[in-house]
Order: sequence, then C-alpha cells, then structure tokens
Amino acid sequence: IDRCRALYELGCHPIAPQLYYPTFLDEDNPQDRQFGLDAGLGWLLCMCDEVYVFGDRITEGMQREIDIATEHNIPIRMIGENGKPLPSWHSKSGTGKKPFINFITNQKNVKE
Repeated sequence: IDRCRALYELGCHPIAPQLYYPTFLDEDNPQDRQFGLDAGLGWLLCMCDEVYVFGDRITEGMQREIDIATEHNIPIRMIGENGKPLPSWHSKSGTGKKPFINFITNQKNVKE
C-alpha cells in the first residue's frame, strides 16, 4: 500500500489488483487464483500506461506480466528493494524474498 501511495503522490493512478482481489478470492482455490491472475492482466492491458516492478527478484508469474507488457510496448520501471531504479532485474526465479509488482503480486507476498 505504501508503494501505491508513493506512486499516487507522484501523480500516477496506481492499479493494484493484488490488493483488491484477495479480499474476495481464495488464493488457495485454483479457479479463483487463475481468475485473479487473468483479471490482473486485463487491467494491465486495458488501463496501464507503465508498469512498476518493486524488488530485486522476479517470480515466474511476474515474468509473465513483464513479457506481456513488453509485447505491448508498455514501459517497465524496475525499482530495487532499496528504492533505487534498476537497469535490469537480477533473477527470473521465484526464490528468496518475494518482490512486488504494482498490478499482479498476491497480497500474501506483499510485506509492507
């Protein structure tokens, strides 16, 4: 939520389905989880002018959204754990601390 607030204060309109969908979807239910992932991609493609990725590692699911954003020429801004921009991501694996992407990451993974 802090990252959404920071983007808002910069004049952005943050869209963070990972904060909304878990309020009524069951992340442990495969059908609910898939709906949430697909809905997040829908928001990305129809509403987002930019994608902000927070963290130093990229999960498999995040890589999917990054690839889709890239395919649709949506700019991607990578921000490290220290809050400084990254020239690129360090890992495409889902190991270690879970990063935050402003339109996808499951609320359970957001450590704010």
